[in-house]
Amino acid sequence: PTPQMTLMAQMYAETMLTHLRLPYRDVDNFAESVDFYDLDSTFQESSPWLNVESLDNVRVDLKKQAARVTEDRCDGILRRWNTAKDTLVELAKYCGEVLEAMGPSFLERVAADVTAGRYKPPMTDGVLIPDDAVDAMAEISKT
Repeated sequence: PTPQMTLMAQMYAETMLTHLRLPYRDVDNFAESVDFYDLDSTFQESSPWLNVESLDNVRVDLKKQAARVTEDRCDGILRRWNTAKDTLVELAKYCGEVLEAMGPSFLERVAADVTAGRYKPPMTDGVLIPDDAVDAMAEISKT
């Protein structure tokens, strides 16, 4: 699944806005991060599914905020960009979609096979032993 554009824009903004949140508020880092997260052609090539125009709109607005940010203005900026909780909720939904699309993990499949009796791994005293170790033990016991 491809993440929704609104989620991408929120996450993009949140990577910068996090510098304004207490207790680790760092106004200089906020301004620097707005400049750092560049939407150049390399970014566009590595993520062709992104709508760079929407992200650029977020960046332009945050650049305006960064140009006049002070310790006194941080809370106002955060109130205006109050998206952290919504972003986490949307991110959790997206992660659920991705996990569902991926299906069960390898270990879940093996556990289901062992439980259903379709696979019986070699064991000694209840401890799983890799096949190559079983073969090596058989060779040693022959001598």
